[in-house]
Amino acid sequence: MLARTGVRYKVVVISACYSGVFIPRIANPDTLVITAADADHPSFGCRDKAKWTYFGNAFFNIALRQAKSLKDAFVVARSLVEKQEVRERFEPSNPLMAGGENVHPLLIARP
Repeated sequence: MLARTGVRYKVVVISACYSGVFIPRIANPDTLVITAADADHPSFGCRDKAKWTYFGNAFFNIALRQAKSLKDAFVVARSLVEKQEVRERFEPSNPLMAGGENVHPLLIARP
């Protein structure tokens, strides 16, 4: 499906339990993949009437608003998720970022 878009450089964010399972099939130098969890763990915060999941809130609502790059935003979001999981005594979801070596230079904020 992604190949059919004809878009060379892509960023795919998957905010779902066990979403790390997609990394080996999707991530490559032209496709940056960010997941809310690794392949072996659930992510948290999915509940009825919730505005955000833990990862969604940390990444989209908090980190992206202040970061100068997607990589910086991911590092902040991962840290926020880890802290919340520790506070709530959840097993770590281990958000991941992979691929995108050719994409990163295109995503840096410019003055």
